[in-house]
Amino acid sequence: MSIEPKLHMHAPPCYYIGQVRRRGARKWRTVTGKVKSPKSAAIRAIQAMGDEDKRMRVLMIATCGYYGPAIVMEASR
Repeated sequence: MSIEPKLHMHAPPCYYIGQVRRRGARKWRTVTGKVKSPKSAAIRAIQAMGDEDKRMRVLMIATCGYYGPAIVMEASR
C-alpha cells in the first residue's frame, strides 16, 4: 500500500485592476477596469501612464469577499 501526498491549491475567483500614481502623490488612480490576467492589467496601466505619473501597480481583487486586495506587480520609472 502506497501513500500518495495530496496537494490542495486554493485559487479564489478574482479579477485584476491597474493603478497609477503621480510623482509625490499618495493616492492611486485606477486606470483599468476589471481584467482577467495580471499581464493585461499591467500593459493597460503602463499605456495609461501620463508624463507626470511615476509608479504603476496591479492589484488582485478576490470576488469571494474574504480576502483583501493583494499587490501582484509594481513598477516605477
